Amino acid sequence: MAASAAEDGADVATLPGAIRPASRWRFRRPAHLLYAICAVELVGSVGLALAFGFRAASLSAFLPQLYCALLVACGPLLRRIDRPRLAGAFETVGFLYGQGFALVAALYPMTAIAAPFADAQLAAVDRALHFNWLELARLVGAYPLVIASLKAVYFSFGWQGVVILPALFMARQAERSWTTILAANLALVLTLLIYPFAPAQGTFIHYHISPEQYPNMAVRVAWSFGPAIEAIRDGGARFITRELMVPFVSFPSYHAVAAVLLGWAAWPLKTLRWPFLLLNVCMAFSAMIIGAHYLVDLIGGALVAIVSIALARRLLIRVSEAL
Repeated sequence: MAASAAEDGADVATLPGAIRPASRWRFRRPAHLLYAICAVELVGSVGLALAFGFRAASLSAFLPQLYCALLVACGPLLRRIDRPRLAGAFETVGFLYGQGFALVAALYPMTAIAAPFADAQLAAVDRALHFNWLELARLVGAYPLVIASLKAVYFSFGWQGVVILPALFMARQAERSWTTILAANLALVLTLLIYPFAPAQGTFIHYHISPEQYPNMAVRVAWSFGPAIEAIRDGGARFITRELMVPFVSFPSYHAVAAVLLGWAAWPLKTLRWPFLLLNVCMAFSAMIIGAHYLVDLIGGALVAIVSIALARRLLIRVSEAL
């Protein structure tokens, strides 16, 4: 166990300003911080949704949270058998996806209090940036293979963390992994707080492009969140059915947040650096078509990610100094 403690400290001691000897900082310290944060967020998120009268149509919606909880629970078990890096890998992957599920319930009360649609303003910012979304959509829509490729990279968020986070632990870059998870959490909170001030129907609805006019795109994410927002905010819907389980947020784009965070996380890994940087640039780009985002949504998401990384680094340094 002494060797595992040394491993724990050796990785996290790379934090600027971290206290030495490194043995005072263990993997379990940032894990415990995330346990506390996610527990508060889950209780607060679900409590807020219940206070607004929201109820889930099926308990199956909670299954992903169970899977993530099981991954996180593997951390203490693996640490007991002297596998600290493997424990950290399980925990961070569980936290990456689990904290999103912990906060998702808060999307519904935030939608209930959302301001009027801001599509006109978001589109105006795009024009001010000399960006023509309609031209991009016409160009991309003509090529089924391009649409299929964009769909694949758009949904790559679902597996990228499973590759990058364990690789960071194997490369003794635990600090990078924990910073990524905490930054992702902070970015989720910032995104939730910003979203009600600028909800949007999305580019396809704003520019009056129906699914029939864009036949090459099999996924219907682009047309889903506008009607869902209207149903909750204007129609008073409080029973969460499958139709209301959609990605509500246009500005800031959390796909852009994830692209910056995952690209930043992979940067120290020489074999993964450039492939994942390219993949995440493509993932952010794909959000403008598959996710019906404006360019300004991506810019907002990138800024949220940068701020979140800076805050996460500062917070982990302060926690290390307090130990």
